[in-house]
Amino acid sequence: MVDLVSISFVKSLGLSPCPRPKHQHVEPALEGVGQIQPKTYGFYHLRLHITDCWNQSLEFICPFLAVDHNAQDSQVLLGRPTLKDFKINICNGIDLWEFKRKPKVTVVSPRKFTQEISCTSRIFAVHTVFRPCENDDIDPWEDEDTHIIDLSNVPK
Repeated sequence: MVDLVSISFVKSLGLSPCPRPKHQHVEPALEGVGQIQPKTYGFYHLRLHITDCWNQSLEFICPFLAVDHNAQDSQVLLGRPTLKDFKINICNGIDLWEFKRKPKVTVVSPRKFTQEISCTSRIFAVHTVFRPCENDDIDPWEDEDTHIIDLSNVPK
């Protein structure tokens, strides 16, 4: 099985088919629905950056065989070998996909966490902005919760 891409998609990107004989691309005989054989247009090397439903990403370059494709369908179709190599699970029932790899969780000390978050974030205060009230006689701003997070007191 081979990875497929829509010829209209690669043309819209201004790409050309791979001319290198050393890549030894072999166009397989494709069979579509109803035993039709879709027209092929050569192999194109695409750099893809894909992100699953858990926001895990993967970037790769792969050869794709260009074919005539319905514009309403996906413009890129990964074949079974690629799905298996990248450990991609497809959940058809909920129209989502994910990498089989589980995210790595690392336990760090409070000091290390403070160092990491203070390099990238500035948190001054967290305020309750809105509290829906069932009783109109109660002022929702009367008992506002304010939590100040002070990172300067944490040991370095």
